[in-house]
Order: sequence, then C-alpha cells, then structure tokens
Amino acid sequence: MDIKNIYSGMQSYLQNRVDKDEIAETGQTDSARSKKSAKRAPSSSSDKVNFSDEAKLFATSVRTAQNASGTRADKVAALKAQVEAGTYQPDSRKTAENMLAQDLEIYM
Repeated sequence: MDIKNIYSGMQSYLQNRVDKDEIAETGQTDSARSKKSAKRAPSSSSDKVNFSDEAKLFATSVRTAQNASGTRADKVAALKAQVEAGTYQPDSRKTAENMLAQDLEIYM
C-alpha cells in the first residue's frame, strides 16, 4: 500500500480547511494576506535552527546503524521483497514478547 495514495485526495480538503481556519482566526482572505506579506521587510539571513539533544542522538544512532558492518543486506533485501509482494507475515506474539523483554531490561 502506498501511503501517498491515502493522503493525495485529502490534500485539497486539508488545505481548504487550513485556509478557512486562518480566515476565521484572522478575518483575512488570501488576497489580504498576500498584500500584507508583500509589505513585510525581507527576512534576516541570520536565521538559526537548534536541534534537541534527542534529535542529535537519533541522528547519530541512524548514522551508526547505517555504517555498521553487522547489517545483513541479504536478510534486509529478502524482507523488503516480502513486504513489497505482500507476503510478509510478522509474528505479532514474538514481536510483543521482544518489546516487553526490552522494556524490562531498561527498568531492571
């Protein structure tokens, strides 16, 4: 199943909903907003983005996992093929048991 297909039909609805909400909050239509934004001064080129410690840790974890030699490319390719073919049947009981075991390791 392609996630994009689920949301593609809703995109215009969601945008229309956002526009209506903005008009209700500000009382301005698109043309009034565009005129107002045209009058604004250009934004500063010194904008800054700060990432949380959790985001930095996540990025580091992803890079480490991607560069790890322990990744079994053959198994990953086989699982990917099963998912694409719709034949992948995960064992939900085993997954739940593993999740609980990991949680217990954290708290003990």
